[in-house]
Amino acid sequence: MTEELLCLDARHGGCAGEVIYRESLTGTGTTVPRCDQHYAMAVARAEKRKGER
Repeated sequence: MTEELLCLDARHGGCAGEVIYRESLTGTGTTVPRCDQHYAMAVARAEKRKGER
């Protein structure tokens, strides 16, 4: 039986694409379930923060 994953950001709505475990962008090395759309948004936020340093 396959576990159905729920996107970490599902409570914010707007999920799209496959939900899979992806590396956390906080640098902890953990993985979190995120859909394609929310992962792309998280990457964009991380890149923006990196550019502000």
